[in-house]
Amino acid sequence: MFVKGLSHIGIPTRNLEESLEFYKGLGFEVSGMGNEGKKDAVAFVEQQGVVIELYLSDEKQDVTGVVDHVALDVDDIEGAYLWAREKGYKIITPGIVCVPDFLGKGTSYFMIEGCNHERIEFNKMS
Repeated sequence: MFVKGLSHIGIPTRNLEESLEFYKGLGFEVSGMGNEGKKDAVAFVEQQGVVIELYLSDEKQDVTGVVDHVALDVDDIEGAYLWAREKGYKIITPGIVCVPDFLGKGTSYFMIEGCNHERIEFNKMS
């Protein structure tokens, strides 16, 4: 299999600072920030290997079940993508998405839709 473990859990928020303070209060520490001051700002918080991605969004918050996606860590993004296509999973990104400068690193990912319409991201950080 291609999955090495859980990469992160994505949670949209209207107020990034408020969300950061909430998770800091639970013992999480900020492990990365991106696009600060912009409408697509993102922060990663971590505690004992659990990583949560908090990102600004006007669309998917303030409702029960607000978790937007679960990201799985993979070593071989191209192999995982081909495997998902061969298995017939519904790929909901336009192929593999590459972000060369993400939090000072790079990332490649694609998403599939689960049987309950959940979004599952396969993620390879550079």
